Amino acid sequence: MTRYITLLTTLVLGVGFCGCRTIKPVPPPPAQSVRIDVQTILVDTSDVGEISKGQILTVGGIESLRKAGKATLMTSETLTARFGQESVVKGVTEYIYPTEFTAPTTEEKKPNVTVNVAVQETTVIPSSFATREVGNILTVTPVYQDRGRVCLQIRRQTVLPPMWVSYPDNELKAKISTNPATCSQPVFRVAATEAEIVVLPRHPIVLSAHPQPNTEHHTIVTVLMVTPVD
Repeated sequence: MTRYITLLTTLVLGVGFCGCRTIKPVPPPPAQSVRIDVQTILVDTSDVGEISKGQILTVGGIESLRKAGKATLMTSETLTARFGQESVVKGVTEYIYPTEFTAPTTEEKKPNVTVNVAVQETTVIPSSFATREVGNILTVTPVYQDRGRVCLQIRRQTVLPPMWVSYPDNELKAKISTNPATCSQPVFRVAATEAEIVVLPRHPIVLSAHPQPNTEHHTIVTVLMVTPVD
């Protein structure tokens, strides 16, 4: 019995010695929060091709266009986020739009009788409304890594101003007349991106570059920089 216990102890110690390794814990971050600066810059698409030459677009290239007067700053956003917590910055305008409609009615008088009769027109009245944020919405969650690096979990959403589309409302058509009732509703176009990137503090990077909506002659470039703060 004593021999069996001694052998088992030897095996356990041997496995522990050979199979385990020391894992260095990630040191605590030097700061509890980071400041994230995000800029969107408008440049000519032809200039982007010239400075990148088919390679990766760099901040240095965008800076050279700015110094030459060929870049326009569109937006500049700053947010402060704590490590491990989600932060949101918005540059938006609220659009209000109708979601439900009703048919106006009038009274048709007869001897000793009053009857509500639908107006014989195609006009409808909005009765319920909703709102939608239009603009840029940036959501960032910073996570501290070793050697001073910061991992950013990013969700960026751009909602463009709506296009209004008119269409017949069949439900109101029966209430109003044999003519269809025309209702206008907005169509919101949304461009959304999600990314997880690792950056070094105080080193700006090009986060994205995409054509400006409704034109191929301009490109919107997004530049991001992270700075630790106390």
